Amino acid sequence: MAPAEDGLTYSFTTPDDVDDVLHFYEHEFVPREPMALGLGLTWDHERDCVTSVTNELCSCGASVIARDPAKDNRIVGIRLCKFVDKDSSKDFQKVVEQSTGKMRIYLEILLKLQDGFDPFEEEEDVDKILQYVSLGVAKNYSGRGIAGKMCKMSEERAKELGAQYVRVEATNLRSQKVFRRLGLEVRDSIDYATYEVDGEKVFDVSKMGESTCIQSMTKKL
Repeated sequence: MAPAEDGLTYSFTTPDDVDDVLHFYEHEFVPREPMALGLGLTWDHERDCVTSVTNELCSCGASVIARDPAKDNRIVGIRLCKFVDKDSSKDFQKVVEQSTGKMRIYLEILLKLQDGFDPFEEEEDVDKILQYVSLGVAKNYSGRGIAGKMCKMSEERAKELGAQYVRVEATNLRSQKVFRRLGLEVRDSIDYATYEVDGEKVFDVSKMGESTCIQSMTKKL
């Protein structure tokens, strides 16, 4: 595959990419993701959960990675997603119920936002949506438009595959800005500084940088 104008190659993922994607998660995504930082989650906490779903995400047909041929073709960006239909829309509830500790807190927040706006119930003629799961760009590659390029590729492929809607729970201020530029609208949000479990605040916001909330965002395709 010939590099794009920015010198990187962009491609849809396959199961052959799983090991490289997991390496990116461990070394680039989890150490910088705001909710993980605020909850004190490390790769050791997230490994089992992430590993269990990555093959599915890499096989969905619309997940995208960016690689740098000049750096041993290593992954420098991921846009992982999955397709959800009416029958599978409640599967995430089962994942949450099987989780424990701080990882469960993380997943419960995502579930609350998903339950807050369900395109299958709120919109007519929606039977397949593209659920964004993870968007990340390596630290030394930020600010080059990589995230936007990957998202556009995902959305174009999703339309070809029959999806009518995009949904995401965006945890990071930077990703929220990317999604707004792509036309996604905010449906709901949860503030990190005030979020409580059993009457206690759970996030150490001093470790979360400029990100102050998680936003549920959607767009019709």
